[in-house]
Amino acid sequence: MTAYDYRKIAAIVGEDKIDALRKAGVQIGEKPKKPTTGLLGRWAKHEHYGDVLVIGDKLDECGCALIAFPDPDYPNSVLTPLVILSDLTFPEETTRPEDVPVGEAWLVNVDDGADRECGVVALKFDDDGNWYTREVNGCTTWYDSEVTLIAPLVSARPADPETVTTEKEYAALPAGSIVAGSSSDPFLKNAGIWIGPAATRMSNSEMARKTRRILRWGWGK
Repeated sequence: MTAYDYRKIAAIVGEDKIDALRKAGVQIGEKPKKPTTGLLGRWAKHEHYGDVLVIGDKLDECGCALIAFPDPDYPNSVLTPLVILSDLTFPEETTRPEDVPVGEAWLVNVDDGADRECGVVALKFDDDGNWYTREVNGCTTWYDSEVTLIAPLVSARPADPETVTTEKEYAALPAGSIVAGSSSDPFLKNAGIWIGPAATRMSNSEMARKTRRILRWGWGK
């Protein structure tokens, strides 16, 4: 017998009733565990700060994650506090790949047991649970079970450019923008600096060495 999904049961009866149901013989899956590594570039929700971006790859010695979110007092700046991991809710804790509607694009990790890649853009393209990405070791399609959701992507506004190449174009993008090349990792703009994999920091002039597609304009608002 297949165990019931923990999140669905908890949403109906509350987490405090899970143990009682298990004792009564109801088979319920384990609660999804929060990630502790590979955090850089992952989106989450915080009770007080709302949508936040994790900008540290690992937790610090106290078990806290470094996050970034828009500074409400300064539109072109972000705040970067440390928060307790348990205060963050990641997309896979509330949304499963199979729940994503056809046509939505997400930043995801993919792993089919043989090939794997982190931080790739994926499009849900049919009702059979298939996702399409750029080529990863010859593979471009993945099943729901092979996808870990990181963050939904908001397309650039129609009036905005789809790609950036020059230093001036990179400088014109507002804080919170995300760009990525056809075969490279995404970069987030944070207070005039672009943050990439392993906390790589690049200026607009350094970014101008390559054309990248705009995955999100600003903070998606």
